[in-house]
Amino acid sequence: MIKELEKIAPVTAVYGNMDPYEVRTHLPRINSITLNDWKIGVFHDPRALWGLGGIRKIARENDFDALIFGHTHKPFVKEEHGFLFINPGSPTNPLPPLLAKPSVGLLKVTKEKIEPRIVKF
Repeated sequence: MIKELEKIAPVTAVYGNMDPYEVRTHLPRINSITLNDWKIGVFHDPRALWGLGGIRKIARENDFDALIFGHTHKPFVKEEHGFLFINPGSPTNPLPPLLAKPSVGLLKVTKEKIEPRIVKF
């Protein structure tokens, strides 16, 4: 899928807990991109099930302005102490499966700010 997406635009990806070994050997655990002087991190973290404690630590340790994280498949946006935390949910497997809608996250990144948006479909 990444090769297909790279035909459209640059991709910043990480491996997830369900990815096979061959994917884990080609993708990092934590990744980031800098846009308009904003450092945006990407991380798939099973600890997200137990709150933002581990997510906050990753953001601080890596000096991220925003951290996009996964695992819970539940969309989430929170700004806290100068950090922006975003979980885009899941386009294919939202949780809880019968109540949630598929979703993706969009970021509008300008020099002044990062504007997150969750799109449900």
